[in-house]
Amino acid sequence: IIIIIINSVPKSTVYKNKWAIQIFREWQGQRANKICTIEPGGVFKGEDIGLDVQELTESIENMNAKSLNYWLCKFVQEVANKSGGRYPSRTLYNIVCSLKRFLVEKNGEGALNPLAVSDKRFGTFRRVLDAEMKVQLDAALLFQQRRMRKKPSQTKKKICLMGTGSSNLLLNTVYFYNGKLFGLCGGEHRNITVRNIRVSDDCLRFEENSSKSFH
Repeated sequence: IIIIIINSVPKSTVYKNKWAIQIFREWQGQRANKICTIEPGGVFKGEDIGLDVQELTESIENMNAKSLNYWLCKFVQEVANKSGGRYPSRTLYNIVCSLKRFLVEKNGEGALNPLAVSDKRFGTFRRVLDAEMKVQLDAALLFQQRRMRKKPSQTKKKICLMGTGSSNLLLNTVYFYNGKLFGLCGGEHRNITVRNIRVSDDCLRFEENSSKSFH
């Protein structure tokens, strides 16, 4: 039965769970201060934490509710990708969801669920997560707005269709002005020759082919 349950989990979910816990453990190992501290102006107060918060050296699956609430707040505020940039809001939320699934995988039905609205022990974490997601969303929108404000010359490539720079450009130019000056239709362009055009001192004369009919 256990084998069937494991195999029923989609491979993409298994990969996301491993990726998320790897990110958390890397952040956990790299963070210098692994002891709970009360920071001036922070979201936590002394009465909110007490003496129950474990050190960050503890595995996430073995943390109690107060420890998980505290360290997850720090995690979503500080975690960054390999290039040092912050994760987009949706990615950050998916990482937290994967961590929640990892806790269920390790601790079963009794696992802590920091995303459960009914569990007030994680109220601070949910507020911090929501605030961080809004910050990243605002940053993404600002980036898009800056891209839209760029000058057209910076975003659009100039396309030249007529001129004398190449044989194709010259052909396009002759085709265009023949139609504009002499009122030629598409089929008439194929029958035109040099003998149809005469250049004098003060004018350019076009003589139609005798086969052309008028209606």
